[in-house]
Amino acid sequence: SDLEVVEDSKELSVKKMKVDKSQKTDSDGNALYFNTKYWKAEREKLDGSFFAARELFMKHGPWVLPDGISADSFVGIATAVIAKMSKHDRYDVFTEAVTEEEAPGYYDVVKEPMDFSKMMEKIESGEYEGGGSDAISSLCKDFLLIFDNCDLYNDEEGEVVSEAARLFGILPETYSSVCRSFAGKRKKVKEKMKTK
Repeated sequence: SDLEVVEDSKELSVKKMKVDKSQKTDSDGNALYFNTKYWKAEREKLDGSFFAARELFMKHGPWVLPDGISADSFVGIATAVIAKMSKHDRYDVFTEAVTEEEAPGYYDVVKEPMDFSKMMEKIESGEYEGGGSDAISSLCKDFLLIFDNCDLYNDEEGEVVSEAARLFGILPETYSSVCRSFAGKRKKVKEKMKTK
């Protein structure tokens, strides 16, 4: 289920997003999500705005698992991405659910709250269904939901939205880095199996 969350009259709605699968690969035919240098270069071009970071995140559609990474790697990849993003979240803004005390009226504005801890709960309970690229696409949607919720509730020029933009810009590169790491581990295991 390829999804894009969009703001509509101060409410979030989910719409189908068409994905051009040819954009997912580079000229060598390797999955774009293995190309961490590409994502880093794209991040470095960002102007610091939430809009620019969101545009980068959505540029190639929802995430997929790159070729060479098995569908059963979803839990490990998803957990690693969330763990890395939690470390990048300097102020723990997105680590736990927003409380009414922290953000009065938040739940009047945000109808579908999401945070990193809730995403971890969904991984642990198997709520990201379908495995593989379907599950990764749903994980991608939840990251998008976190940051869109932040933008929806907070002042566009405020520190919280600036932090969201910074993290949003880091996210594709983080996903790429984790995918490369998993592919490297898988390759090493295969090589060890051949030598036995």
